[in-house]
Amino acid sequence: MDFYFTNRQFGLQEIVSTTTSTEIVMADEEDKLSIENGSRTLTGTLYFTKEQSAQVKMCAAIGNYILYHDKNSKDVWMTIVEIEHNPLNGTHSFVAEDAGLDLLNELVGPYKADKAYNIAYYINKFTFDSGFEIGFNEISSLTRKLEWDSEDSTALSRLLSVATQFDNAEIEFSFDVNGTSVIKKYINIYKKRGKDNRQTLYVNVDVNNIVIKSDIYELATALYVEGGTPDGKNSPINLKGYKYTDPDERFVLGSDGILRDTFNGAKWSRLLPSQANPNGAYILRRKSYETTNQKTLCDSAVRELKKVSEPVVNYEVDITDLPEGVNIGDTVYLVDEHEEVYLSARVLELSFMYSTDSYVATLGDYLIKQGGVSQSLINLAADLKDRVNQKIYDVKLEATAQAFVDKKGTITIAAKVYDGTLDVSTNFSEYKWSRIDSEGVVDSDWFNITNTVVIEADDQPLWTYICEVNNQLDDGTLYTIGSDRLTITNLANGADGSDAILLNITSVNGNIFKNTGVSTALTVAIIVGETRIETSEQLLKFFGSTAYLQWQIKRVGELEFTNIPQNDSRLSDGGFLFTIGVKDIEEKATFNCILDY
Repeated sequence: MDFYFTNRQFGLQEIVSTTTSTEIVMADEEDKLSIENGSRTLTGTLYFTKEQSAQVKMCAAIGNYILYHDKNSKDVWMTIVEIEHNPLNGTHSFVAEDAGLDLLNELVGPYKADKAYNIAYYINKFTFDSGFEIGFNEISSLTRKLEWDSEDSTALSRLLSVATQFDNAEIEFSFDVNGTSVIKKYINIYKKRGKDNRQTLYVNVDVNNIVIKSDIYELATALYVEGGTPDGKNSPINLKGYKYTDPDERFVLGSDGILRDTFNGAKWSRLLPSQANPNGAYILRRKSYETTNQKTLCDSAVRELKKVSEPVVNYEVDITDLPEGVNIGDTVYLVDEHEEVYLSARVLELSFMYSTDSYVATLGDYLIKQGGVSQSLINLAADLKDRVNQKIYDVKLEATAQAFVDKKGTITIAAKVYDGTLDVSTNFSEYKWSRIDSEGVVDSDWFNITNTVVIEADDQPLWTYICEVNNQLDDGTLYTIGSDRLTITNLANGADGSDAILLNITSVNGNIFKNTGVSTALTVAIIVGETRIETSEQLLKFFGSTAYLQWQIKRVGELEFTNIPQNDSRLSDGGFLFTIGVKDIEEKATFNCILDY
């Protein structure tokens, strides 16, 4: 795994690897993503000799940047916020954050909205002049009238507060990277991060161990909440006099302004069973919010009481083989047949240790499906155990062409289902199609339910077609056996060559090496008309799922180029970054890159 250290002007200072392919090596690293704080933290240690000390201090200085591609080929940009340089031990430890100084050090003051605004308004207000802009926004239509009294909140904590008050939305940071420069910085807003692709992890196969951690330190069965102080008033608002009815009859708001969980109040009563009214002794906690709106205050109290009225249960999972594409927020399924534990859970924290090729996930928001607890949980356990045995197949979309030219003709896309190498498509009849445009917006007017679609060109530059194949159980329940997506582009033969495809290769550290241990990175940029493609994600989105980059090398004395394997450790992000050092070249070498789609 290669990490690119740059100064604050994105000038490349050093390429550091977790292997021995570079002179300065990183180890003890942890790349940690967290749902709770929305940010990402990278910690690690650079090991150096006495002669390398000055270079390490320069490349990994406070405030410098680290760029890399993670296990899911996502561009990552981190700012070094803490270092410890120890020349005696030859170690340089660092902490880096993806939110950076822009949001961690910026303080924001009190604010009261004059009316209800959407989340984009608040995000843009509290990140003004930071360089961040909104990327994905799944709750653009929701509006809230919010208020904060705090004098010294960081911009990051204020963003998290905004997201919480928009129905517990979740945020993520992402970046567009060109070579070793960050072009765009995004804040993405989700109703709930992650997806559920029915990924199942088995103990002794995919998982070494599942460690159960649970506590009741923060448990409460009743809440008394206060908000901010409205203009012209002398005291903060509370829930006294507010009317709230829970459709499930679980939460009851009393005239005293206390919200009670009647289900868990009995279970966790403060009184002994022999004492009077044992079900009425609630565990009360107080909590303060900044809103001056009673409805917002009540909604926040209900969400909080749902969380704190149950024991906190988390499972720390030592993963040996993380399925490709599993990311933070995803729902995964864990099976320990020996312990009779069947769990569905969200990935709340995910840590990558690149030098040891290992992963640790902290999973929460559990439905604990474990025999011997209660009938409802037994039923859930049986249900999940059945689902564990449901077979997953490979679904592939196969098209007669990858692109329209001048909007002519039709393209047929067929959904094929494979069991290994065997085509078993005729065994399935439940197909669900959808398509999204270049902005990721679903076309709500288009759908199909057969295994084949015939499409014609329109005014959109591209459509990405998605097909989900389902199977039916004996009880009539449908479950997804697999899915695939394929992008069809709309090209034109422009007389001025506006749709010509140009592939450009740039070396970030020059083309000539002397014997000084210098490394460089070759970066690829593909230009089609006014579209610039600089990542594998953009490549697949534009040219479709079969597109790829093929690097080639021709050494001194050779007459033809030789293909470089796709899994070469020097390649990252699908070939958009190619790290080369002096040890890779004898005298001279010519590199070539081909786009195949």
